[in-house]
Amino acid sequence: MARGKIIAHWQITANQLTIDVPVRMHNGSPTQFSVDVTFNCQRFNEYNKDIDELKKAVKEWLKGAATFDYKPFFYVEFDGFAKKPSCGQYGDIRTSLYWRTLDVGKTAGGRTLYRDCSRQINCGNWIEGEPNVGLQGDEVCALVPATPENEAALIKLVEAFETLHSRLRALLSPEQIGACLTKISGEVLALRSE
Repeated sequence: MARGKIIAHWQITANQLTIDVPVRMHNGSPTQFSVDVTFNCQRFNEYNKDIDELKKAVKEWLKGAATFDYKPFFYVEFDGFAKKPSCGQYGDIRTSLYWRTLDVGKTAGGRTLYRDCSRQINCGNWIEGEPNVGLQGDEVCALVPATPENEAALIKLVEAFETLHSRLRALLSPEQIGACLTKISGEVLALRSE
């Protein structure tokens, strides 16, 4: 159908959320009215010759689209790998741990949505679907509930990495690197056997 002419803007409220809904009229026999609106990654696109029925349908749809329960989670990404030097090429060891808070929830219709509270993904807007978890290439990604206990555990993990990095920097200082390599390889072997 043709795009039609906007004849009204309904301000529809459901569950303390208000959205602007443009209403179009399409001339023909019979005259029809349409609404095409997106909210929280959910779309309502419908035509009806009865404008009151159309408004009622939009209100019902918005109740389900605007009603969902969500909970905060920490999205934790751990990436670590080691490349041994071969034939005089370079060696490389990298480890990174990163987390941010995501809100994850379900709509009344059972659709899963999530948003990045740091606003790095999709500017913090809701995204339909679930965050990627499990093994993602070299990364391992997980969702853990954003509780004070889990936050404290992540902070302790950061402190442990800070301690490890400080010790490695001391062992790998330019003055001591030659003498320490033998000692480091013995300590690493001891760590691997634990």
